[in-house]
Amino acid sequence: MSLTKTTLRIFLITSILFLSVDYTLTAFNLFPKRPDVSIFEGKKLRIGHEIFHHGFSPKHYGTQVWSNKLYEVCTDQHSFKISCSNFSNETEKNFDIAFIGDSFTEAIGMEYEDSFVGMFAADKSELHVANLGVSSYSPTIYLSKLKHLIANGYKFKHIFIFIDISDIQDEARYFYTKDDRVRPYIENKFVRSIGNDAMYDIVTDDLYLGLSEHLKLTSLLYSIIKYQEIRPASYKIPTRIPDGEWTYNNASLDYGQIGVTGAIKKSLDMMEKTYDLLSENDIKMSIGVYPWPNQIFSDKLINNRQSEIWKAFCKNKCEYFVDLFADYSTLLNSSSPSEVYSKYFILGDVHFNKAGNKLVFEAIKRTISEGLDFSN
Repeated sequence: MSLTKTTLRIFLITSILFLSVDYTLTAFNLFPKRPDVSIFEGKKLRIGHEIFHHGFSPKHYGTQVWSNKLYEVCTDQHSFKISCSNFSNETEKNFDIAFIGDSFTEAIGMEYEDSFVGMFAADKSELHVANLGVSSYSPTIYLSKLKHLIANGYKFKHIFIFIDISDIQDEARYFYTKDDRVRPYIENKFVRSIGNDAMYDIVTDDLYLGLSEHLKLTSLLYSIIKYQEIRPASYKIPTRIPDGEWTYNNASLDYGQIGVTGAIKKSLDMMEKTYDLLSENDIKMSIGVYPWPNQIFSDKLINNRQSEIWKAFCKNKCEYFVDLFADYSTLLNSSSPSEVYSKYFILGDVHFNKAGNKLVFEAIKRTISEGLDFSN
């Protein structure tokens, strides 16, 4: 028998055996179950705070879940997210630069090295960098947390505030008290709408979906070959989430009695107070903004309301203004919204994946001059 026939026979037998085993395992559901839990169930990482409402517990080393993805999250003794490969007990409170924001700055679903803060810290290894970001933060909490940290001996030379699209809605939820604490803004009678299927675009790979129903291992190989990663066979693109519609729908009812206009004004007032706080302590301030899928699918990107508001605020206040809206506008000139979404966002979610975080990091690096020196 020729070598070609022998090779072909081995290939056919191996393929038949593989498909038989795959079909059996799939039919009897013998694969390990993926965790069906939310990261918000993690009691040891996410805790309440008596001053700035909520944050992380200190010296946390554990596994969290987001979009059914397991990832490691570590914090230092200051309760700041850090690399799990560089877990230390350093007590130094002096930082060259700190980033603060919500879940995008925290980089929910991403390990530290895959976050834009982690990438910046690795690129600027000579600097002492802190990530103060935590999910569901907004200008009221930025002010309260920074004031609390400064009062407790923390030193920063430069603060980057990455203002999320959802910050405007979150401002309708929080109230800043006279003693610098953050409390629920119960007077605003805030009600958050629950999204429905009309607010999503559904993307389905029919062949992938069909394979996954009968040949799960084969479907995973298909995904790796076609997409260079294991991704869902079907997912929803969150194209019109109520939290992010304020840039194109000023009449939205999802911002309480103060409305979109009142929530914007409240955000600007809190950021003005934050600027005053930083100025009084000789700390430079910069601001960064970026779009959600809402804006990519439902709104203009150049001269977007989010971008314009914070660009105007930054005038004569900010050291730098990092604007990702222009980056995404450029991407859309050569790709469809769906293609841009699938490349830079966690599928089925509004948050950035590793590529999306890298895009933010590159925008920061491009905005900052190469000769920047925080040591002066």
